[in-house]
Formats: sequence, C-alpha cells, structure tokens
Amino acid sequence: RAVEDGLSAGARYLKRVDAEYGKVDEEEAMQSALREILATEDLRVFSKRQARRQLEKALGKTEGSLESMKKQIGGWVNTLVQETLVQDKLDRQEKEAREAVLHEEVIDLT
Repeated sequence: RAVEDGLSAGARYLKRVDAEYGKVDEEEAMQSALREILATEDLRVFSKRQARRQLEKALGKTEGSLESMKKQIGGWVNTLVQETLVQDKLDRQEKEAREAVLHEEVIDLT
C-alpha cells in the first residue's frame, strides 16, 4: 500500500482522528484499521495472523509487537467477519426483494 508523508494508513488515520476529535482510544483505532484491512481481503483465505501482521504495519508497529493481543485481535477479526457476512446476506436479500418487486411491476404492465 502506498505510504504518503512517510506515514502508514493506520498512522494517517490516527493523525486525522486526533485532529478532528482529539485523542482516540487505541483499541478503537486498531479496530477501525482492522476493519479497513479486512474490507480489502478475500476473507475465505485470509488468516488472523495475516490480519495481525497487516495491522502492525498499518499502525507503524514492529512485526510481532501485537503478539500479546493475539486473542483480542482474533476476537475482533471474528466479530468483523461475522458482521461482514451478515451485511452481505442482508444486501443479497434486499437485492432479491427489489428484483421481485420489479418483476411483479413488469408483469402488471403486460
């Protein structure tokens, strides 16, 4: 990923949030950065370890520095993936409902 001004995406996010809202909770910032990371990955093959390593990079931390948070980050990954799956299902259902309504309208016009 591109690094602008020598800052990682996570560091830029923290800088932006600090400027807009004051200091942000570190865990909240980590979850937000993790959400951004997961949004770009194929969740079928993406591991929690990969998520942790990318989170370290995004936050400008050294590799292995988040090892002590392995279980916590793994829990966040589980939660975020679950949220993504639920949202995907809702989106599919909404699309199918819209298509069904459009199909009924087309039938009514004939």
